Amino acid sequence: LAGGRGEKEATEPYRGIESFAVSENGKALAVLATAGESPTTRDSRSLPDAGLYFKGKRVGESYTHVALPTVDARGRRVAYVAMRDGREAPVIGDEEDVAWRYDHVRALTFDPSGDRLAFVANTGGTAVEGSFAIEGGRSFVVVRPASGRDAWEEHPPASAVRHLTWDADGERLAYAAFEDGGWRIVCGARRSEAFDEIGPPRFAPDGKSLGFGARSGRELWWRVLALE
Repeated sequence: LAGGRGEKEATEPYRGIESFAVSENGKALAVLATAGESPTTRDSRSLPDAGLYFKGKRVGESYTHVALPTVDARGRRVAYVAMRDGREAPVIGDEEDVAWRYDHVRALTFDPSGDRLAFVANTGGTAVEGSFAIEGGRSFVVVRPASGRDAWEEHPPASAVRHLTWDADGERLAYAAFEDGGWRIVCGARRSEAFDEIGPPRFAPDGKSLGFGARSGRELWWRVLALE
């Protein structure tokens, strides 16, 4: 605990925890826990089945496999990747009406308000054994509403996508896309030149530009992409 001594146990004991996510305000915790009864549990209770627990309650129980939980900044919502019949989808809370349209889903990222969710979808790629990395196929960014039936926005595809970053107002989304042998920062209609490697974009406080680290050959640069 910052500013004081001691620690706080945030969950019940589990045999194992695969991953967890905490809201930006620190008030909500999502835990992806493995099944089993732990001999070290203080009162020897049987532990809950494997699954995702958000604010202490089971979420997504109807799905056999869930992964990669993320929580919005205010701690109102949890999103995760669910799998069914070899296809994947981004799921928010306990929603059931999900379109299983992607081979792989990664990098779930809520906007600052928690009202929209961006993610990286892939079709035709292959999951790397032992990790969540994807090889091959076509990757593209998708933005969906957190609730309601508004249309999902699919961005143009690339060979690979990473570093999804919202601006402070949640109005613009920037990311790195690999195409034609190089990495570029993409933000709406604006695109940087291509580089061998590229780091996460950072929006300027005034929102008029974004900066990012980049490598060309052996040279490292801090670049700025004007947005206005």
